[in-house]
Amino acid sequence: MIKVKGALLSMRLTALSIQAIFAAACGVLACATVAHGQPLPVTQIAGPGAPSQTIFPTNPSSLVQLGAFIMGGDAGGGWRQFVPVPPGTGIADGAIAIATAGNTQFGPIANVGGPNPSATLNCAPFCNVGQVTQPDAFGNVFLTAYDKSGGLLHLTVPGVYRVLFPNGLIQLAPTKGTGGDAPQAVAFNPVDGKVYYGGHNPNIRRITNPLDCCVGSTQVVETVGGLSGGQQSLGFALAGHDLYISGTTALNRVLNVAACVGNKNGCGNATVIADKLQGQAHSGLAADPAGNLYYPVANTLMRYNTITGAITAITAASFVFCATTSNLVTFDPAGNLYFGDGACGQAAGRIWRINAAELATLR
Repeated sequence: MIKVKGALLSMRLTALSIQAIFAAACGVLACATVAHGQPLPVTQIAGPGAPSQTIFPTNPSSLVQLGAFIMGGDAGGGWRQFVPVPPGTGIADGAIAIATAGNTQFGPIANVGGPNPSATLNCAPFCNVGQVTQPDAFGNVFLTAYDKSGGLLHLTVPGVYRVLFPNGLIQLAPTKGTGGDAPQAVAFNPVDGKVYYGGHNPNIRRITNPLDCCVGSTQVVETVGGLSGGQQSLGFALAGHDLYISGTTALNRVLNVAACVGNKNGCGNATVIADKLQGQAHSGLAADPAGNLYYPVANTLMRYNTITGAITAITAASFVFCATTSNLVTFDPAGNLYFGDGACGQAAGRIWRINAAELATLR
């Protein structure tokens, strides 16, 4: 019996080695296939049709809860506070609605609690919010902001920010050219303690000392590398030591990104992952603790296994969904997945939740 178990163990180790080789090859070769299994149940928590019946958001790009505070970013409507519906529940329990009181600092000034935000109105400090990180071990949250409309009345200050809950923002490296990148993708890397970001150009950059915020700051902006084919960054996620990037035409990867310095030998230049969906925008990105990636493409939410290269469509073909840019895709600490889309012919965008228990049924 012992010999048999040893043989089985050897077989499993060999299988894992073959699996790893397969995964590495899939980063270069078109060897992935898209599986269409049983779609997972989806619960709408915000936007037209949700219990809250809020007109906001227009195109949700981010959602985060820290303590009692729920904040959401929007690709057209700024940075807003939400309240649970019914009161007392969090984002993992019920629906959410836009808060109408004490919420004028982070969105279009004339539209807080009012009609659909317009990109031509004043924004303070920005209209267009991209990806926002979930809190790290110390509660730090980082936000990207850009200005895509160029309206004459804008008070926009694009860049990368650290969020101070409930209502504060500190811009990182404000004199180092971050605003020129029009950032909309961001990830905090616990390996090196740096904030990685990308935006409306192919650049992949990182900010050193992101918690150093004040006069005499030692923050430095480093160029890690870039995306191929003139892609722009729509979402960042870290799986292990690797940085994954959802781009305007592909899913991309930078291996062992923290170890890459000065883009030596092209170490910071992302390679395209052949997920059979190249040529389409991968509109947002999140990773679970097992290293699976989640991202919307067209009208489907996809799951990519970074170990095996397996790709699974986890929403039904009949699901009414409209991926645009800077789409919300994120996890809460309990492992529930949230994602959103644009208006899709509705009065506003929407936010959905897939419970952790349902995600656990995926293989």
